Amino acid sequence: MFTESGFRVDLPPESGFRFCELPSYRLQLKKWAISEMDFGYRDEARKELCIVELKDYSLPNAMAREAAMNRTSAERQAASEKLALQIRSNMKDVLVMMHAVWHGHGFGKVLAEELPFPCRTHARVRLFFVMKLPDNPPKELRSLEGPMQAAQSAARGYAKLLGMDVTAAVLDQWRAIEFGLPLSLVTQPPAPA
Repeated sequence: MFTESGFRVDLPPESGFRFCELPSYRLQLKKWAISEMDFGYRDEARKELCIVELKDYSLPNAMAREAAMNRTSAERQAASEKLALQIRSNMKDVLVMMHAVWHGHGFGKVLAEELPFPCRTHARVRLFFVMKLPDNPPKELRSLEGPMQAAQSAARGYAKLLGMDVTAAVLDQWRAIEFGLPLSLVTQPPAPA
């Protein structure tokens, strides 16, 4: 179990992993500017490899929330485009790493030896980008449509290029928990007034 971006994550011990904890990623791939996602695990019930990136967009105080809500339309658009670009970058690098693992290409052989055994065999891949939102999120965070479309479009493209079965979803914390991802919210005491 670990905490990340306002979530408590409880990975299945036999099939869960974090790229950032794998020696080959930490000592080599990261130096090559290869992006990673927060964790992955083999979902045996669904027969797929789930790889998840967590982001905390819950704003800690009323002033920050107010500033975010008063962004201009251009600033909201730029924030949405930045999120979509980050999603595509993470997605591409993770899919290339898993493709190398499953096909025994180059550094993928080393990476494969460090992954849990159930994750070493080719499987359908489901990528999740989970955003922890405040109770009353600013407008640009309420609509996940732009980043969601970008993620799904990129997933289809990479799937075709790499010969993989890939889907992607951008979810808020409630949908992620409802789906059954192995996470829960970390509750923090309110800040002193």
